[in-house]
Parts: sequence; structure tokens; C-alpha cells
Amino acid sequence: DFEVNLSSFSAIEENGLVILNWESDLEVGGDEYVVERGIDGSLFEEIGTLAFQNMGGTYQFQDDSPPIGEVFYRIKMIGQNDSIEYSEIESLVIEVHEVTFQAYPNPVIDILTINLQSESSRRIYLIIFDSLGRKMWSKELDINVGSQQVQVDMSGNQAQLYHLRLVEQGLTTSENSKKNVRVQKMD
Repeated sequence: DFEVNLSSFSAIEENGLVILNWESDLEVGGDEYVVERGIDGSLFEEIGTLAFQNMGGTYQFQDDSPPIGEVFYRIKMIGQNDSIEYSEIESLVIEVHEVTFQAYPNPVIDILTINLQSESSRRIYLIIFDSLGRKMWSKELDINVGSQQVQVDMSGNQAQLYHLRLVEQGLTTSENSKKNVRVQKMD
């Protein structure tokens, strides 16, 4: 037989991550909990699994990369006899936590320092284009809450105007297009 009773299930956003907590006061013949996420409340995808303790208990799962906007979570409970039950659906709205940046010195002769400030953990891309729009340098970064620095050696680049662009995963093209800084390279 498979019996499970979730006494609580919650989803909270913390620094751009989602923490799911649930408690079971009855677990008999359980195999695994499957954490599922969706963006429309009806189609869900598996994002992780936890094994049943088969004595009741508390569980926690962290979604490290929730999508921006409204997101839905549910717990799929699978018994050892392959029977399935579902939890209630929890939803929350993930806000855009912007990344801001400054580049200095500007004009630059050799080393350009890029100061990044973020309200949440996320993946970003830094790209430097020359005046003709050719990509001269790029870097993919997983940044954390707080500030970080990236240094770029510009000493081998020609003296001209460059464009530094920051692209954040999860933002639209128009939101990302506002994140440009002109950098003047001097000899």
C-alpha cells in the first residue's frame, strides 16, 4: 500500500532562488518525491527528486534558476507500487533583480575594471564590441548577491570607441539593450 499525507507545502523566493519546504505526517510505501515546476499552472517539468523517509518528516528543495515572472510548483509523490499522488500547486512571482555595472578607468589604456552589483545570484554575459560591431571579448559569469569585479586587458586593442554590453539571462532583448556603456581606448 502507498499512503502519504502532506501537512504543509510552501514556496518562498529568497535572493533570486526559490526554497520549497514540505512536511509529511504520514508516509507508507513511498519511493520518491518529484519536484515539478511550470510557468502556466498546467504543464510541469521535473526539476529534482528526493527519496521518501517513510516515517514522515520535513523536506527542502532549492530551485537555483527559477524563470522570471509567475512560476508554479507542485510535488509529485510516487509510491513503491508506482502509484502517483500530487500536492496542491504553489505559485509565486519572481521579480527581475537587476545587475548594475560601471567600467573604469574610462578612457582606458590597459586594464579595464568592470564593477558588477547584483541583488540576486544569476548568469550574465559581458561582451565588448568594437566600433564596427565586431565582438572583441566576451565572458560568461555566474554572479552572486553583492559586488564582483572583472578585469579586461585592453592593452592589445586599437585606440577607438568600444561598447561594453551586459546581457542577463531571463531578461528580454529590449531590457538587455539598455545595459550598454561606451569605453574609449587610448594609446
